Amino acid sequence: MEVIEHLNVDYFSGVTEDATRKVDIYVPAPATEDPVDSSLPELLIYIHGGCWRSGDKIDFVKLGRAIAGKAYTNNTNGKKKHLAVAIINYRLSKPNYETNENKHPIQLIDTIKSIEFLISNSKKFGYDGQNIHLVGHSAGGHLSGLICLDPPKSWATDKLPGMEVHTANCIKSIINVAGIFDHGDLVDRYPEYLEFTDQTFGSNAELWNAFSPQYAPFSNVYNDLLSKTLTPEFQYDRGGEPLLHVRNLVFHSLGDELMPVAHSTRYADHIKRLGIDTSVKVDQDYGTHFSALETQEFYELVSSFILNIQI
Repeated sequence: MEVIEHLNVDYFSGVTEDATRKVDIYVPAPATEDPVDSSLPELLIYIHGGCWRSGDKIDFVKLGRAIAGKAYTNNTNGKKKHLAVAIINYRLSKPNYETNENKHPIQLIDTIKSIEFLISNSKKFGYDGQNIHLVGHSAGGHLSGLICLDPPKSWATDKLPGMEVHTANCIKSIINVAGIFDHGDLVDRYPEYLEFTDQTFGSNAELWNAFSPQYAPFSNVYNDLLSKTLTPEFQYDRGGEPLLHVRNLVFHSLGDELMPVAHSTRYADHIKRLGIDTSVKVDQDYGTHFSALETQEFYELVSSFILNIQI
């Protein structure tokens, strides 16, 4: 199937020279097969990993083209369904925390901005802005976890241009792929990971829980701590109602050499307790931390979960 590519689209107004605040969008060409589902394709937003300090959307061209370039059969009516894919960049953390202008929550702020842009501009690019699905890998899983459990307050009450529902209700599902959900737990398991944790979140371990999806939605203690700690340039519209309506998949390849499976299963237990419809897929070797992302099996797992169909 032909895929229309919109590359290096600016999602942050006024920063056209900044390559880290751009998105690549892959949209399936209008379908001609018979029978056809005439609805617009739903949108998968992919949030890359890389310890918040590395990674680029260019690494996932294959994923974008593969998922957007396939028609999926709806088991209910036999019609074909399609997915568009957006792969975002975000500002990357710099080495020294004290002088790091891109420390947390900059990556989260950029991710939120990109989601709002993609919803607002859905008609322009030709996908359904009210059926959005997030896929976050590793550090990207940390970001998608925070978006789920500590989204902007305005998402529960505001509608973006052209949308009939509140922004929160545009998000239908979230897939967390070997995500980083608890900074303290991860550093306890792998002390060498303190290097990139400190780089982005600082050395104050008391703050780590307030930056970890494992402990969200956050208590007043953590909220007060963040309010006192985050300087004005790092403040944002945080502390909204968690997205309890989403379908969530926690995925972890048994072949992952960088992240422990127990880290994901513990997070899955947490969001289940919150009442989120949660599926867990941690029983198969799809490859290593990064190679698992390049397999047809992974593409089919993600697509079938989002569209709620069997492939």
